[in-house]
Amino acid sequence: SDPHSAHLAWTYLSPLTNHGVPSATRASIIRILPQMCLNNKKLFRRIRDVIGKSMVSTDPMVRIAATATLSDMAKLDLLRDVEGIVSWIQGRLNDEESTVTRFAISALRYLVQNEELDFDLVVRVLEKRLGIDLGVVDDFLGWDVLALESLVELLGEGGLEEEDDDESQEDEEEGGPAPTAKTVKAVSLLIELALNIDS
Repeated sequence: SDPHSAHLAWTYLSPLTNHGVPSATRASIIRILPQMCLNNKKLFRRIRDVIGKSMVSTDPMVRIAATATLSDMAKLDLLRDVEGIVSWIQGRLNDEESTVTRFAISALRYLVQNEELDFDLVVRVLEKRLGIDLGVVDDFLGWDVLALESLVELLGEGGLEEEDDDESQEDEEEGGPAPTAKTVKAVSLLIELALNIDS
């Protein structure tokens, strides 16, 4: 947790994230960026820009590394002002590499968990972008296992209805706020998936 060392490391290593550097080297440097950001939060904007450029790379290894790194940063709660970042994630939901899709969904999960994004909004975006319906289990049965695992983890986050002061008193008497409509659909889908896996 030394900001000076992190800045020094950034100075020497950031050129290795550029196009033209061998894929394995680029990917390796991209994967250590969350740790640099943890050690020196002033590097956030520069790190974010590297990740954004890398997520649209034609090189699948670089896209996987960048999307995994963004997911790690979301998990560490390092992401703020996520509007621009969400568009990067949306662009990777239909990636030809299922591992990229997995990490894109995982990043959305952590953003929901950290209350940067609303669960129901994320589910609506997934339904639209991926052409799926949470009410149709067959939409998910052909999915790659890793992408499906990330989706299941995201759906497990769920959401609760917003409550005002009048409702909070009623909720205490009735056992708490109600789950949102998308949460109810998500739970139903998770049950259906579990039943299909067992059969």
